[in-house]
Order: sequence, then C-alpha cells, then structure tokens
Amino acid sequence: MDMDDEKKNGSLRNNKNEKAEGVESVFHIKDEILEAVFTNIHFLVAYLDRDFNFIRVNKAYADLSGRSPEFFIGKNHFQLYPHEENEAIFRRVVETGRPYHAFARPFEYPDQPDLGLTYWDWSLMPIKDQQGDVKSLILTLVDVTERKEAEEKVEMYIKELERSNRELEDFAYVASHDLQEPLRKIQTFGELLKNKLTNAVSSDANDYLERMVKAATRMRTLIESLLTYSRVTTKAKPFRATDLEAVTRDALSNLDAFIQRKNARIEVGELPVIEADPQQLLQLMQNLIANGLKFQKEGTTPSIKIWSKTLNPVDTRDPAQPTDDSVCRIMVRDNGIGFEEKYLDRIFMAFQRLHGRSAYEGVGIGLAICRKIVDRHGGEITAQSVPGQGTTFFVTLPFKQEKEVEGRER
Repeated sequence: MDMDDEKKNGSLRNNKNEKAEGVESVFHIKDEILEAVFTNIHFLVAYLDRDFNFIRVNKAYADLSGRSPEFFIGKNHFQLYPHEENEAIFRRVVETGRPYHAFARPFEYPDQPDLGLTYWDWSLMPIKDQQGDVKSLILTLVDVTERKEAEEKVEMYIKELERSNRELEDFAYVASHDLQEPLRKIQTFGELLKNKLTNAVSSDANDYLERMVKAATRMRTLIESLLTYSRVTTKAKPFRATDLEAVTRDALSNLDAFIQRKNARIEVGELPVIEADPQQLLQLMQNLIANGLKFQKEGTTPSIKIWSKTLNPVDTRDPAQPTDDSVCRIMVRDNGIGFEEKYLDRIFMAFQRLHGRSAYEGVGIGLAICRKIVDRHGGEITAQSVPGQGTTFFVTLPFKQEKEVEGRER
C-alpha cells in the first residue's frame, strides 16, 4: 500500500468517525430534549413494565402525592392505588396491545380521602417489542376536576336560566290573558259613558273620557302584543318544509289594505323552501314588510324589495346547491326614513321606540317578535340603515333544523 492509499483510508476513517460522532451528538441532543420534556411537562407521566411496576415517573406525578420520583421506582401501581376497574383496563391493554383513552374519568384516592372526587383525562399507551408483544406502558394523566366543575356550573346556570325564562313567559301569558277581560270592560263602559254624556258634561269632562278610552285601547294593544310575543315560544308549532315565497304572498295578502292605502310597490324575488314554523315565518315577513310601509316620510311612495341568497360553506363545490350546513339569507329593503345604526340593538328590544307615538303608530314590539322568531329558528337578524335613505333587514336562517334546535324552548 503506497502513501496515497494510506492517506485515502485514513481520510475515510476520519469521515466515518466524524459521522458517528455527529449521529451520537444528535441522539444526545434528542435525549436531552426528551428528558427536559419528561421532567417539566405539567401533566402526569408514568412509565411501567407489563406487570404494572413503576420504572419511572415525572416530577408532576410524584408531586401530586408529595413524594419524590425515586419513591415509585420498582413499586406496583395497584399496590399503591388499588382499583379493580382500572387494573382490568391495564390488563386489557397488555393483552390486546390496543391503547386506552378516557375523558373526565372520576377517581378517588384511597389513601387521601380528603381530596374527594377528582376527574382525569388519561391515556394508557402500550410499548411493543419487535415481535409485537407489549413490554411496557406509558400512562399520562391530566387533572380536569376544575374544568368538570366549571362545566357542571355552566350546565346548572343554563338550566336555571331556561327555567326562569319559561316562568317569565308563562307569567306574561297568564297575566296578559287575565288582564284582557277587565280591560275590555273598562274600554266598553268608557265608550258607552262617553257617548251618553257627550252633550251633558263639560268639554273638560269629555276630554277626560276621551283620554280614558284611548288609554284603555292602548293598554289592550300592549297586552295583545305581549301575548303575541310570549306565544313565539308557548304556542310554537313543529318545524316542517316551508315555502318562503308562499309565506311572503300570504303576508302581502294580509297587508293588502295597508299596501293599497300607501300605494306601495312591492318586489319579491326568488325565495327557497326551508325547514321552519310556517306560521311564525308568516309573522316574521309580515312584520318586516309592515315596518317598511309604516316608517315613511309623508308623501313618499313606499318601495320594498324582498329577495334571498344561499350561503354555503367555503368548500362546497356547487354553490347553487344547498347542503346540510347551508343557510338562507333573506333581505328586505325599504326606502323609508331609516335610522342611525348606533340604535341597531335598541330596535329589536320589546317596547323600545325611536320615534314618538304621535309620529308613527304601534307599540314597538314588531321587530322584537321578529328577533324572537329568528332566535327560535337558530338564525340571526340584523339591519343596515342610513337616515333618510331606507333600511335593509338581513335574516339568516338554516335550510335544515337540527333536532336539538327543534326542541328549543317553546
């Protein structure tokens, strides 16, 4: 072998040594990273052999019992924490080689009863040899007791709120219903008294009687509106296929006299069939159209346009074909007086008005009823408006109702 060959062989040996050192260095770095993760991770980790003896635990696991990680080495898991059901799960993982996962699993410490009932997300992963036999197990645990308690509190609050809402609606319905009869008598006898005494009493007395009758009439209107509002849930009907075009035609038919009196122009575009309560959608469309007819400047011819479009998920291949996740957006645009959008939330509140009673009739509950109907259908309602230029209402409703939505408070 000449000098050149020796140099080449030496160079190759050096390269191999350098590569080996590089690989060893990489593995060393990986070991350090894994060690750092194992030691400092916040959830509990234990490494056990197939007989459930501890090989190693991390600091978080040891800290829970106030012991050191070294205490657990060599000890049996179920001698420290006897639990027949959990032991059966461990044995099944060893026998089948399939991992096990549990969420919010309840557990009580036999040696620390003062800790009470706790809840854990835990995972048991088998480690297999080349022949596929389970040689060891990795147990990971996350204490979710606080999360579980918070979820239970939220669920309790929701049930309490639903109960309170039902009681309020029942009270509103009963109170309004019971007030109808005495109020009807006040109105009837007040009108009889006014007609009988018109020429027998002073003008002031006539004015008082007139005001009393008007107040009784207004009170009756308020009660009827309150009943209508409460019936959105108390007298609701099941959802079924509903033709929005047919519903809109019925709404226009109901408002025919109002439309003729205002000489209004109504344009209706294509509207789809959706799952809904037909009677409530009739009321929704009727209220929105009536709103556009009513809030107009004197001498203005109302012009209302109604149309819709389908909003599909972004990954839908055919945008013209509704899917189970599709929603229908209905637009109702008028050329009325409009409003400042800072009052947007207020217009959907019951008995809230942006204008005096002398300017525009009504009690201020029509749009509140619209929102309650839309909420019951799992949708949304909003509006865009410019004072003096009109308003566009946007109603977004799902094409198909989910079962739990259909069971929403009625």
